[in-house]
Parts: sequence; C-alpha cells; structure tokens
Amino acid sequence: MIGHSLLPERVKCKYQLDILKSQTARGIQRVLCALLWLTYPFFMWIPLRGMMCLLLVLEPQLRPVFRSSLQTIHYMDLLHDKPVIPKSKAQTVSELPDYVSWLASGKQRPPVLQMIFVKTLRAQLRSDSRINSIRVWLAYPFTIAETCAEYAAHSLADTAHTWRSQIKESLLFHSAEEAQMPLHIGIIMDGNRRYARQLGQHALMGHAKGAATASKVLEWWIKYLPNTTRYASPVRPKYLTCWAFSSENFERPEDERDGLFAMMVAEFKSLAFTSLIHLFQIRIRFIGGERNRFPPELLETMDMVEKTTSAYDALFLQIAVGYGGRQEVVSAVRGLMARGQEITEQSIGAETYCAQLAVPPVNLIIRTSERRTSGFFLWDTQAAELHFIDKLWPQLTERDWLHALESFSTREIRGGR
Repeated sequence: MIGHSLLPERVKCKYQLDILKSQTARGIQRVLCALLWLTYPFFMWIPLRGMMCLLLVLEPQLRPVFRSSLQTIHYMDLLHDKPVIPKSKAQTVSELPDYVSWLASGKQRPPVLQMIFVKTLRAQLRSDSRINSIRVWLAYPFTIAETCAEYAAHSLADTAHTWRSQIKESLLFHSAEEAQMPLHIGIIMDGNRRYARQLGQHALMGHAKGAATASKVLEWWIKYLPNTTRYASPVRPKYLTCWAFSSENFERPEDERDGLFAMMVAEFKSLAFTSLIHLFQIRIRFIGGERNRFPPELLETMDMVEKTTSAYDALFLQIAVGYGGRQEVVSAVRGLMARGQEITEQSIGAETYCAQLAVPPVNLIIRTSERRTSGFFLWDTQAAELHFIDKLWPQLTERDWLHALESFSTREIRGGR
C-alpha cells in the first residue's frame, strides 16, 4: 500500500493487508514477479494490458517490484488518457513504441528488474535484421551489467541520502524543545524550463521532472507530520499551497502551454487515485482566476478531483492554477464594488482566496531558483517568512525540505508586529 511506510508506527498495524502475511508467501510472490519481468519479453504475443493486470494481481501493494510509473499508466488508461512522456530532440517518434518509454519512465526510478525488462524489449525491437540481431545481442550482456552497476551506485547514494535525512530529522524534531512549525506552507515551484535547457531537452521534460518533484513534496509533507503529534502546540503544517501555473504563463508558446495543460490533466487525475490523498484524508482545492482560458478537459479534471476529496478535512492541499497576485486583489475589490460594499482592509481580506476557503494566511514561503515572491499571495503573506533555495525545482531534495522547516523553527516569529 502506497503511504503505508509513512504512517506512525502505532497505527501501521491497523492498515496491514490480510494477504501475504507470511515470509514464505511474500518470497513466492516476488519470485513469480521476477520471473514475469524476465520472461515476458520472450512472449510478445501476450498483450501489455494483460501483463499489467497480471502484475497488479500478483503485487497488490504495488511495491517493490514496480512502482508509480505502471500504476499511473494503469489509471490513466482506465480514464482513457495517456501520461505525457516528453521526447528528447534526438529521439524520433518511430524509434520505439510508446509503451517502452512508459515503462522506462515514472516519477520514481523504476526497479532494476523493470529496467532489465525494458532493455530486453529494446533489444528485441531492434533485431530487425540478421546483422542488427548479432550486434544487439552481443552488446546485451554488457547493457545489463551496466544497468545493474548503475542501480548499485544509485542504491549506495540513496542509502547515504537517507542517513543524512534521518540525522537532520532527529536534530529537528527530537531535541529537548519542540520545534516551531508553520501552519500554512506556500511553495513557488520555479526552474523547470532552465533545468530542461541545461540538459538540452524540451521544456516539457523539465515540467515532467517538476511534477515528479511536486509528488515527492507531497510525500515529505505527510512523512514528517507524525513528528509533531506529540507536541503540546497544535500548530503543524496542516495547509500546503503549490503554485503550479501563473496567469503570466498563459503567454508562453502555444506548444508548451498545450503540453502543460495535458500534463496537468494527467497529474490531477493521478492525484484523485493516489493512496496518500485518501489514507490521510487530504482535501484538494484549486485556486486562481481566468478559468475560461483553460481547456474543458482540464476544468472537468479539476472539478472531479475537488469532488472526490470534498468530504476530507484532516489536511488541505491548495493548487494555484491561472493565479496572479495582483489579479486576486483586483478580483476582490471588484466583487466588493459590485455588491456596493466599502473598500477596507477587512473587507478585502475577507475576499481573498484563503479567506474564501477558510484557510489561514501563509506562514512560510519556499521558493527555488530565484529570490523573489513574484506576487504570490500578495494579501495573505504580509507576515510570512521567506526561505529561498538556490536550486532549480526538479533538483529539490528531502533534505532541502527539512532545512526549510529547520530554518523556520529557528526564527523569531512576531507576526509582523
């Protein structure tokens, strides 16, 4: 179950599945899944759809044999949509089938068996002649060895990263005094296009990587909440707002804008089926103006996500799309004038997006790559603390998130007084 590892230890037992409890059953399950990954490329007549369903039956917890990439494809297919996989400039459309790109992509690095499966598929598809077959299959063992070596290096790096994060978490949350926490965190996600340019890729590749980082932030937000449950103070990060698309972004090139809309449709639909959202009862709402400029499919998806989570009230996630700080203030003033009300600080404050959603003002703004707020929540950030990270958004790490919370905890918060 995705999200199970993020639960506090005292409640994990309540969410255990009733299947595969014995060590022997889990071992047999993993052997079967490994055999499927390794033998499927040699049985190409089995439909890929059927293979996915078979894997879902054999791996009901969706981990560790395959992860969010296949889960996302599964749900997108059920919703008659496809995940957006940006192609590099060097990659031609006819080079390989789309499903090979799907299997090799995902918000998390695919497991090693999945990548061996992808390498085998590529070798088969490129064996279109006797010469190519000899060339491809002679190189095949070295390709697999290289893949395994890469995973070994990544595993060591991940282990070191985990240890560093655990040390920082311990210093922040398990000291003698309670760490001061923000109630509402606002995030300005900036640097996706520059990240893509640095790699010589299309801008949409940077946005895809940025969407993966946003999913990780959602996990980090939930992961460290249990640390504050023992605090006497009720203040903890209960509200999170992410600025996904600004009103100025409408002026970007048409192909990039349309790609972003398609990507948002896929990501928002995925949110509606994310276990974390339902397990931790997170209510999702979209804020921003100029909705008439969005395609109908995106508007329908946003409505679907809001309705799906409308009954939840434990945590609150706001996603700003088509948002502009000045536009928010102008919209509030126009509403007051249309009703003939007096224009005062109090009346404007009651018309902002935060006020309309009963969300408290932002306490902490986190921004990557730049040292400015770009008009983010002009009215509701008067007393907010600012934390700037000198990285592009796709480069954000778990330690950066913990460092932002640590930075807030050390400040003298006077609320603008």
